[in-house]
Amino acid sequence: SCMNYDVIIVGAGPGGIFSAYELRNSGLKVAVFELGRPLEQRKCPIDGKKIKTLQIPDSVILQQMTPQVKADMRLAGYLINRRLDLFANEVTTAYNDSTMPRYYREALALYRQQKHLTPVTTQDSIADYQLMLYRQFMDSITAPPLQIENIARHAIPHTYLYYYQYAPLLKER
Repeated sequence: SCMNYDVIIVGAGPGGIFSAYELRNSGLKVAVFELGRPLEQRKCPIDGKKIKTLQIPDSVILQQMTPQVKADMRLAGYLINRRLDLFANEVTTAYNDSTMPRYYREALALYRQQKHLTPVTTQDSIADYQLMLYRQFMDSITAPPLQIENIARHAIPHTYLYYYQYAPLLKER
C-alpha cells in the first residue's frame, strides 16, 4: 500500500532515481512509481531492494488519462522532436485561442515564420511579435556561441524558442 511510505516518486528517470537515493539516505521510506523496468532490473547505483519500485500497468494509466492529457502527450512529443508541421496540424483541435498555453503559441509562431504564414488572431500576433523581439535580441549579441547560449538561457528561460534553437546543440555535447 502507498500509505506505507514516507515519499512516493513518480518516474524512475535520472531525477527520480537521484531523488529516491537522497531521500532514502536521509532515512525516509521511499517508493518509486515506474512504467518501465523496476530498479532491481536496471544497472544503476541504487539498491532496488531498499527502494521499492511499484509498477503501473499501461492500461491503468491510459484509462485515467483525459482526452486533453492524451493530446498534450502527443503535442509534447512533436515539440520535443521539433516536428512543428505535425504539431501545427493538431494543436488547434486540442485548444482554442483562449486556452492555448504560451509555449504552444511560441511553437506556432515559429511554424508561421518558417512557412511564411500570417497571424490569424490577436494572440497569434502577440506571439509573432515576441518571436521578432527574441530574434532581434539574439542578433544584437556579439559573443562566442556558448556565451550567446548562456545569455539566451538567462534572458528567455523556460520558453520553447530557447529549446528549439539550442536543443540540437545540447544533444551534441
